[in-house]
Amino acid sequence: GIAVIGGYVYRGEAINALEGNYIFGDWSLGFDEGDGTVFSSSPTNGDWDFWELAIANKENQRLGLFITGMGQDADRELYILTTENSGPSGDTGKIFKIVPPGSNNLE
Repeated sequence: GIAVIGGYVYRGEAINALEGNYIFGDWSLGFDEGDGTVFSSSPTNGDWDFWELAIANKENQRLGLFITGMGQDADRELYILTTENSGPSGDTGKIFKIVPPGSNNLE
């Protein structure tokens, strides 16, 4: 990837499997096309293993956008901020809420 987009330790109640995991992103795999990735990480035997979170209802289970930030609401649920542009311009921004598999996806 290009740049780590800081994240949060998941403390929400919607996804028990992520409880206590650090959720973070990668801006994109390249500069030409948005291909941001969302990861989950947790300490295992002293090492921090991490894996990619699949994005439902998206091609190849990937966002297909540049990740610009992350946020947390009052219930400690997490959001991914994205854009179609590699720089700070335009009006293509979208916000995705991290929800359990099988939930209605919010955009």
